Amino acid sequence: MPTIRKLPCIIPARGGSKGLARKNILSLAGKPLIAWAIEAAKAAESVDRIYVSTEDVEIATVATKFGAEVLNRPNELGGDETSSEAVLIDALKQLDGFCCGIPEAFLFVQCTSPMILPEDINGAVDLFKRENADSVISATPGHWYMWKIAKNGQAEPINHSIEYRPRRQERGLEFRENGMLYVVRTTSFLEAGMRYCGKILLYETPMGRSFEVDDDEDFALLESLMRNKWKTHPE
Repeated sequence: MPTIRKLPCIIPARGGSKGLARKNILSLAGKPLIAWAIEAAKAAESVDRIYVSTEDVEIATVATKFGAEVLNRPNELGGDETSSEAVLIDALKQLDGFCCGIPEAFLFVQCTSPMILPEDINGAVDLFKRENADSVISATPGHWYMWKIAKNGQAEPINHSIEYRPRRQERGLEFRENGMLYVVRTTSFLEAGMRYCGKILLYETPMGRSFEVDDDEDFALLESLMRNKWKTHPE
């Protein structure tokens, strides 16, 4: 198997976000939300070129300003029901059609996780290569008693029982997928039609940085966290 060197990074960013309008280019802690993902990828030694897939002219302009190349996404892939997989497949087709061919593997970064660091990217790519994985998913370790609301409206335990609730130190770690990044082998992805394919491994990222922006409350929380981090650990 050929040695996988640097990977291309694909960052989907549509213009019609509903939870928080225009969130991908809203200013967060001094720069557009999408800029945090682009700059982390630019600083990662494991990344080759960075592509932002969007149907939105303003997002494309911001992405270019911060150093990404733009893949013009068809309007029909900009809706609420469009899957990430559909966007990634379109991006790979574009790369194959007019750029540099289909890569052996690629990095998928979501711009809704602005606390991503270059070390996260390099670490996940290194794990992918070292263990010959097909898919690496960023996840947050923890010990949770998970519940769900049943059809009758009552709470039901998911990963434990009411009769037996072991102490934290007696329970094994569980992991929450945090949506920060994915490293995927292209052939496995195309065969399965999804980013979760073949040999799947988890790359751990700490709880303190595993936040996603979905609505205005998330945005306000991250604004506070990130500005406070700068005061404590200035760049």
